[in-house]
Amino acid sequence: MSQRREILIADAGNNRLAGSWHRATSHADVLLVPVPLRRDAAAAAHRMLLDLAATVGPAMMARAIVVITDGPGDAPMVEIEAVDAFLDAGVHSVVRMPFEPLFASGERISPSKLRRGTTEALTVFASTVIDLIAHAAD
Repeated sequence: MSQRREILIADAGNNRLAGSWHRATSHADVLLVPVPLRRDAAAAAHRMLLDLAATVGPAMMARAIVVITDGPGDAPMVEIEAVDAFLDAGVHSVVRMPFEPLFASGERISPSKLRRGTTEALTVFASTVIDLIAHAAD
């Protein structure tokens, strides 16, 4: 993909008041929003996306992918409610990223050492991102 398209990945953080955050989110072809399975995190991400849709426009929701992340302290019962809220708000896609011990270790990430579920989730995730980038270029 990078041979045919210019790809820039920016971690804009979560400070909605920062100018860099506004520039990055308003010009992004794809917006990735990682959300741990906690009620407070899901509610904050939902509010942020609704605020973004109100300021940038509802088309941003069609370019957003929420990445539900598994991890310590998760509350799995939050997932169905959170996913429904994101989809009802117009988010393009919600994907799941399982907990990966290698990510949490701080060690160098070697694709061959990733668990199978992680590799499968990353493949779905990458396909979704590429699809949105390709459609943004049309």
